[in-house]
Amino acid sequence: RKPLRGGPRRVGVEKHPACADGLARAFRREVDVVGSATTGPSGVAVAQLRRPAVVTVSADVPGSPWQAITRIVAEGDGETSVLLIADRENQYLADHAMSAGASRVESKRAPHADLMQAVLRVASGREHWPPPC
Repeated sequence: RKPLRGGPRRVGVEKHPACADGLARAFRREVDVVGSATTGPSGVAVAQLRRPAVVTVSADVPGSPWQAITRIVAEGDGETSVLLIADRENQYLADHAMSAGASRVESKRAPHADLMQAVLRVASGREHWPPPC
């Protein structure tokens, strides 16, 4: 389904399907959600197939460490950025995310509007460090 505003393409990699569905519904007016996955390896496969502008990666996704997922996606075609969504906020995590190739870290506790703005900025290439942690 096309977003109502012609937004960027997004793939979500989230441990819990209910969370993935909630984010997809919250983003549907601004972002074209072109895929989702609940494990790291399937997230990488979907991202490589769908070639979105941004992949949101949950820091607690099973199957692969988020660092590996981020590195593979960020080093892929050069067109896809990674937004790491974490349940904790600290500079240590942010530094590791940046070194793995993520464009930004956002808290899972952030309001949907803040997550949406982060997705849009990362997808447009306008958002790179420093993160809000």
